[in-house]
Amino acid sequence: MNRESPLMLFCRPGALLAVVLAAEGVALLLALAPGVEGERWVRLGLMSLLVQWVALMWVAGLCLARRALGRYTALRVAWVAVLWLVVVSVSVAGIAFSVLSESGVRLGEVADFVGHVAVIAAVVGLLGVLGFYAFWQAQGWALRAREAELAALHARIRPHFLFNTLNSIASLIPGRPQEAEAMVESLAGMLRAALAGPGLVSLAGELTLVRAYLSIEAARLDGRLQVVWSGALLADEAVLRGVHVPSLSIQPLVENAVRYGVEPAREGGKVAIDVSRAGDGVVVMVRNALVELGERREGAGMALGNVRARVESVGGRLEVVREEGMFEVRLVVPGGDV
Repeated sequence: MNRESPLMLFCRPGALLAVVLAAEGVALLLALAPGVEGERWVRLGLMSLLVQWVALMWVAGLCLARRALGRYTALRVAWVAVLWLVVVSVSVAGIAFSVLSESGVRLGEVADFVGHVAVIAAVVGLLGVLGFYAFWQAQGWALRAREAELAALHARIRPHFLFNTLNSIASLIPGRPQEAEAMVESLAGMLRAALAGPGLVSLAGELTLVRAYLSIEAARLDGRLQVVWSGALLADEAVLRGVHVPSLSIQPLVENAVRYGVEPAREGGKVAIDVSRAGDGVVVMVRNALVELGERREGAGMALGNVRARVESVGGRLEVVREEGMFEVRLVVPGGDV
């Protein structure tokens, strides 16, 4: 099972907002603590300034170090984050003590002030480690459950698909042996991918699997399936090999398009696949017409849910659009290092 580095969670806009809000909550607690002397609003302003500087520098340091720490376990990364929080807190506290002392604000002895800040940072960091580690473990359990659901889904679908494919191969052997041989090779490629288990593969490899699947379905549906490929990245082999996606993430989307948008229609139908850039990411779009039976997509919903969970685990997302009798799924993944 492949998941993104824990530090990537802190480099997202939503996570940064959560850190800022949590830091402000800590500042509010410190300002309203019993036994505090002086004007509380002034103390709240000073505490907010101090804590927000610590929080922002802490997140910035973690994001800059995400590649270097990416090979470590989640628990070790959490302890590094706590140590970094204490270092940043002590550094900012020392600077704040010097500036505020020169401004006439009485903060006591430097050792007491910085020591209190270090202790508070350590306590907050330890609480954060417990919460973060519990969250990361729960995310792993959820992902493993999704992988099990996906395996169960493929176990139910594969015998039906395999039976139809073998029947098609048998029917092609007498009159069209070369097409039968090509279908056997495509089926072998699909079985290799299925037996390889969950993991990350190159986008080029996943698209090769999709082409193999479509060649089987095209032969089985005997001219009722039309496939249209588009997108500037299709010819860019370097990008396709540099971008990685969960294995069997695009093929189920195409399978849904064939199963619910082509098979139910007597005259067949068309599946459009587009691979293009979107900012720093890559978008794979699968589009098909909605026929009368295609409105009921219970099996598709289960497959989409599994694919969505696996794609989100590597920092991507899955978007579903229904409009004017069309069903469109967009798989968006990070662009990698290319």
